Amino acid sequence: MRRLLFLFVLLLLGGCMTLEVKDNHFFIPGPAERPAPIPDAEEMRIGDLGGARVTRPDAEVELLYFGGNASRVDDYGAFLVRALAPLRANVTSFDYRGYGRSSGTPTIEAVKGDALAIYDFVRERAGPRPLLVHGVSLGSFIAAYIAANRPVDGLVLEATAPDVRSWATRQIPWYAKPFVRLKIAPALLEASNVDVVRRYTGPLLLITGADDPVTPPVFARQLHAVSASPVKRLVIVPGAGHGDALAFPMAVQEYKVWSAAAPAAAFNPEAPASGRTRVQ
Repeated sequence: MRRLLFLFVLLLLGGCMTLEVKDNHFFIPGPAERPAPIPDAEEMRIGDLGGARVTRPDAEVELLYFGGNASRVDDYGAFLVRALAPLRANVTSFDYRGYGRSSGTPTIEAVKGDALAIYDFVRERAGPRPLLVHGVSLGSFIAAYIAANRPVDGLVLEATAPDVRSWATRQIPWYAKPFVRLKIAPALLEASNVDVVRRYTGPLLLITGADDPVTPPVFARQLHAVSASPVKRLVIVPGAGHGDALAFPMAVQEYKVWSAAAPAAAFNPEAPASGRTRVQ
């Protein structure tokens, strides 16, 4: 986000009219900034990709998590495992190419391919447990891509947006919009969460912070409205900003309720819809 805002300022100062949005505006590769030990974590490797998996003997579901564009497994892993402890889930997360434990250069196409490989890797280890895929911010587009290309027993989109154009337009200050024309890379234009949720009929959970300035609640409401899922839930978390909803206990409780129902609903498309839930 900060990188795009900086570009907007340069455009205004230079009198330019076109902003080209490329892959590298969405990725911030580099090492972990505030690494913390992840208790009981097993190191995972898939070629150049590094990640961590935490299992528990009472696990009822498998959870595959994709972070935001500034996330590293060693920065958020310990928090994530603590926050999701009530779900009774095995939790797996990998760094994107060039991030933290992973090497290489991140591009949209490369990360999409990596995501499918990671899904297949985790699915093999999940056994009979249902596999839920959770993505935050940038990771929500990755999670949706998986749901469009693999069988997913439950999809969680947190701090998400309908598509890249909607997201990028939102970042332009209102006073600059008359002077800026967006030129978005084709690979980014293909990333449409709207298209995915219109076709995805499995259980869907949308989580967003009520005070999120980057991906505001209106985005999640749009996705909820077009979703084809008969079991969908929208959780808007008061006090939460961008990507920090799981720090709020009530959001975790809503997640727990949804995750308990999701596996049965995945195999029972006649299950009643959960409707929209606002966390108060």
